Amino acid sequence: MRRLARRGAGVQEVVRAIGTWSERTTITFSVASLEYLRRGGRISAAQAVVGNLLGLRPVLHWAGERVQAVDRARGARDAFAKVMARVARDAPPGTRIRAGLIAASDATDRLDEVERRLREEWDVVELLRGGITGVIGAHTGPGTWAVVIQRVDDDDPLLADGAAP
Repeated sequence: MRRLARRGAGVQEVVRAIGTWSERTTITFSVASLEYLRRGGRISAAQAVVGNLLGLRPVLHWAGERVQAVDRARGARDAFAKVMARVARDAPPGTRIRAGLIAASDATDRLDEVERRLREEWDVVELLRGGITGVIGAHTGPGTWAVVIQRVDDDDPLLADGAAP
């Protein structure tokens, strides 16, 4: 928003851009333990115990209105593969994207691998990294990491001058 305002965009143009960006943005993430989902009432104690014993890691996805479980992974490598497969479903390789990589402090090593893969397979015009906030971390727990993808089409106002932001 701030970049648009600096370029002289009016309020209506900024509001339109926000709506478009929201429609083109998805978040896919994985948690390392089911315990925090149990504590928050999102799964039962039995589901958490069995899932943790089996090493299950849910792959969760947000697109627009709510978070949904879209897959189950067995271990960290499988979670990585399934998160990246969901990213590819939302924005096929070769698509121009903005990306955000977010991780709990104990999961930042995963982000290097994600960034490498994104840069190899997608046209990344912008990539930001950040940490999981306290509120999100309290609901998801240690080991959580996420990939935010925003498809960037030719009508993106930040590309109006022909250059990536």
